[in-house]
Amino acid sequence: QDYSDEGNAYMVTPADGQHPVMHNFLWATGATLSKVLAPAAIAGVKQFGPADFGATNYDISNSVVFALDAPNVTGPSVGDGCTAITNAAAVAGRIALIDRGTCTFVVKAKNAQDAGAAAVVIANNQSGGLSMTGDDPTIAIPIVSVTQADGNAIKAQLTAAAAVSMRVARNEGVRRDGAIDTLVVAH
Repeated sequence: QDYSDEGNAYMVTPADGQHPVMHNFLWATGATLSKVLAPAAIAGVKQFGPADFGATNYDISNSVVFALDAPNVTGPSVGDGCTAITNAAAVAGRIALIDRGTCTFVVKAKNAQDAGAAAVVIANNQSGGLSMTGDDPTIAIPIVSVTQADGNAIKAQLTAAAAVSMRVARNEGVRRDGAIDTLVVAH
């Protein structure tokens, strides 16, 4: 048991003669998508993870812009989104690509939103997936992460002056309080 409160269940089986207890947590039924639409060299569905803050239902297709910011102690890179976005005119209305770095995901998303971004894609700075947590009810745009490999591929196309467009979508759906079949009990 992983003790998470979503997509999970557990059962307590007391001594003989006592009633067992099964606890089902909520089960997400929504769908998510992160897909590079162009250029053809990197087009396709990408492994990603939505943040647990920001918009929860969205479907945005737009061009991607690498968001630039001033380096400082909390974010030494010019693309980590740890300070105000310096190319806000280019980011406004588009999907902002930001590198994972030393400041929180909330700070990155807030800076992108303040620059007018329609959505944020955080490129991981290490291999593997990325789980983004945080809390700021003022952030209303979608925030998703992509793997380091996909982030590097997108940045390489942007560096080569190629137009990159993406679609990010999430339909949270209804959170169910049980499973449709007995697989929960069987595992």
